Amino acid sequence: FATADPTRWVKAAETNSKFISTYGTTYSLYPNLDQLWYAANEYNSEVIWDRNVVANTPNNTATNAGSNYEQYGGPVYILGNYYTWGNYDPTQELVDAFRMANGKPITDPTSGYNAQKPYVGREQRFYQFIVYDGAPYYQPWMSKTDTIYTRIDKVRPSLNQIDFAQSDVSNTAYYFKKRINPLAAPGSYSSGQNYVYYRFAEVLLNYAEAQNEAVGPDANVLNAINRVRQRSNLPALTAGMSQVDMRAAIRDERRIELCFENKRFYDIIRWKTAKDLLNVDRHGMQITNSVPANNSGVLVYTPVLLNHPHVFTDKMYLNPIPQNVIDQNPKILQNPGY
Repeated sequence: FATADPTRWVKAAETNSKFISTYGTTYSLYPNLDQLWYAANEYNSEVIWDRNVVANTPNNTATNAGSNYEQYGGPVYILGNYYTWGNYDPTQELVDAFRMANGKPITDPTSGYNAQKPYVGREQRFYQFIVYDGAPYYQPWMSKTDTIYTRIDKVRPSLNQIDFAQSDVSNTAYYFKKRINPLAAPGSYSSGQNYVYYRFAEVLLNYAEAQNEAVGPDANVLNAINRVRQRSNLPALTAGMSQVDMRAAIRDERRIELCFENKRFYDIIRWKTAKDLLNVDRHGMQITNSVPANNSGVLVYTPVLLNHPHVFTDKMYLNPIPQNVIDQNPKILQNPGY
């Protein structure tokens, strides 16, 4: 932005560093990332700020109403029964952003990625956050483990298979399971799982980003980002990276670690990359059998364009100021473009 002030990075780095040094024994990374959001683990060592939620409390009677989150996400059909609306579906672009277990991106020829087996050998968070074709799915409220199939199968059609004409089934062939309360069967206000706004992993990533911008990729930057990576069993980044390469690594880490936490949009706004990243096509994955009549062939993975175009223009980096606010104070000028 035109008003960019490099000293703000210094102040941000100092603020986050002070928080880490002052509260580093009070807050820490919770060892089991996939259990961080369990209602039973409320107020765990990683949670800094959250909103209290009480299960089975309708939203018209209390500000701490029970959560509908489980009803919006996760597989639509579980053990053959209709449970969720399947409204929140990861795109192929997000799925592709998850690295392999060795830390390499799937675009790296040496990563071991196999396009014919795209869900094998991925990093730990992929399996914790994403429900993919053939994924085992179990939550403690279920009587047994289910296997979720999103492929188009003409022999044994799955109720969860991708369907571009239905709003209650995934349009991308993926569902998510991050932040879903495993102890509550999906239903209206059924979950008592608190909504986490801010956690210690974000503090570490905030510090790594600010310190890298302020002074470059020093040992403090490496230590902060590697603490987050190593919690998920990814290899540590090593010294010798350029500031530009470290910036890209930090942004990639934020995209994965903080996905489905309402952070990404505001990140790409402040990086001023939203225009490039949002004005592009998004895809799902259509999975079929090469011999559909009897499933005797191999699975074929075909990226499919999602018919949900986005338009983001320069003016959208700033929000419009409500006209009634401007009317009350003529010295307030409307943001450009509105």
